This record gives sequence, structure tokens and C-alpha cells, in this order.
Amino acid sequence: MLASLFPSFGLTVPQKEVPIVKKAEPARKEVSMKHFFTGAVAGAISRSATCPLERLKILRQTSVKSYSKLSLDQAMMKIYRKEGIIGFYKGNGVNVFRASPCAALEFLFYEVYKSMLIKNKDAGSFQSKLLCGALTGITANTITYPLDLVKTILSVQLNPRHYKKGILGHLKIIYTKEGILGFYKGWATTMVGIAPYIAIKMATFDVLKTQFCPDKDTPHFDMINLACGAAAGMISMGATYPLDLVKRRIQLAGLNKHARPYDGLLHCIVSMMLYEGPRSFWKGLNPCILKMIPATAILFAVNERLKKWMSVE
Repeated sequence: MLASLFPSFGLTVPQKEVPIVKKAEPARKEVSMKHFFTGAVAGAISRSATCPLERLKILRQTSVKSYSKLSLDQAMMKIYRKEGIIGFYKGNGVNVFRASPCAALEFLFYEVYKSMLIKNKDAGSFQSKLLCGALTGITANTITYPLDLVKTILSVQLNPRHYKKGILGHLKIIYTKEGILGFYKGWATTMVGIAPYIAIKMATFDVLKTQFCPDKDTPHFDMINLACGAAAGMISMGATYPLDLVKRRIQLAGLNKHARPYDGLLHCIVSMMLYEGPRSFWKGLNPCILKMIPATAILFAVNERLKKWMSVE
């Protein structure tokens, strides 16, 4: 009753203060440099294990005639007869030298971009993870691009005299002929191909891992990660393979006797269509898929195992 009289005297009913409880924001994921280390080791192991198929893929992609029409087993036997066991690992030094830091940078920057763009480490849509993967691919591969170029050149060398020039020798040749810009021949094409490839690879594995292996104590931890990595590799490579092939062709333009000269991305695509037909965009796909499935599976499985051992989130 008294409360109803307060307004007539210009008074208000005292209100009990209710404490405001602020909703806690999801904690951002802290990024550790351990991601760089685990990625580097995983990249080295993965690339070394699949180097023979990587070399055969590049020999076929770049239209080395003596290998282009051979079956997988015939091509492998030919490499062995001509060059011995060491022939399967030509370019592996620069391959690991490039792939190891590239994988390290990919795993590191993927976590960096996720921490910047996705507030909750357990949330994030597939689209947001694709964006993180695309930015990761551009960043990591721009840093390591000159090594990828030299790796491609070394992989197609059939003359031991040229191969003995090594990484530094070929870097010097490129610089002498074309200057600093020569180290980034085909860079734009590479970024067009690498951004969707890394985006699909990283995001697919991330989603599959969250779905099927949400906890590090999950039974069959390594087998699940191998399967998720294999699926991520197959899906990403299948979706972006033609751009990878075009990138290799442009990288070798004018640097190798096996390569047709191209003036850029459009000229390369049109020339391949006119002179080699639509099937040319899928040259080397079989060894590439055979290589990519185990390579990506090993990459992610080793990385996740090392993260578990080192208590990396």
C-alpha cells in the first residue's frame, strides 16, 4: 500500500541493485612455436617417404617423353635401371629442405589465423576454416617459393652433370639469367592453385578430426588421423590438380629442354588445350594421387602424434 503513495510525492520505490554478470568470452587459442617444430618434422618424414612418387609425378607433368606413356610400374623400373635407387630420391634434399619449413609454416600460420579469426577453438564454420587455410597457403608458400622452383628443376634433370649443380648452383643460374624476379616465376599461378589446395586440405582435416577424433585419448588415435589425412589429401588434390600442373609448366618455361615456353597462365592453358588436348591437364594424376594420399596421411598423423607427445593444443 505504501509503495503506491510514493509517486504522488515525487518519490520512487528504492530498487535493489542486481549485480551485472558479464558473459565470459570464449578464450582464444594460444599459438605455440611448437606447432612449427611438429610441422617441420612431419613434413620431412612425409616427403621422404613418398619421394619416388613425387619425382615420377613431376616427370609426367612436365612431359618428359621417355616417361609420359609408361605405366606406373614400368616408369619405376626405368628409373631404377637408369639411375639406381638414388634415382628415386633425386630432388629429395631440396624437397625436404623446402617441404619441411613449408609444412612447419603451414601448421603454424593455420593456428595463427585461426586464433585471429575464430574466437572459440572448438567453433568456427567450415567456411571460416577455409579462409584460414587459404591465407596460410599464400603466406607459407610465398616464403618458400624459390625452393619449390628449384625442387621442380632438379626433379626433371636426367643428366647427372646438371644435377650435381645442386640447390645453390641452380639458384645462382636462375639469378644470373633472370635476377630476383626469376625466383618467383609462376608465383601468381601458384598462389591461385595453392590457396584453394591448402584451404581445402587444412579445413577438411580440421573438420574430420573434430568429428571423428575429438579427444587425444581416443582409441586408434593414429589410425583415425591417418584416415582423416588421407581423405583431406585426396579431396584437396583432386579439386586443384590442373592448377598444380600448370604451375609446374610455367616454372620450367625456358629453363629446361623438356618444357614448352609459355608467356603466362592463359597462354599455358590455351597451348595445352590446342597441342595436347583436355587430358593433358590430368597428366601425372595417378602417381600424384598415389603419392598424395599417403603423404598427407603421414603428414597429419605424425603432426598430431608429436602434438600429443609435446602436449600442444
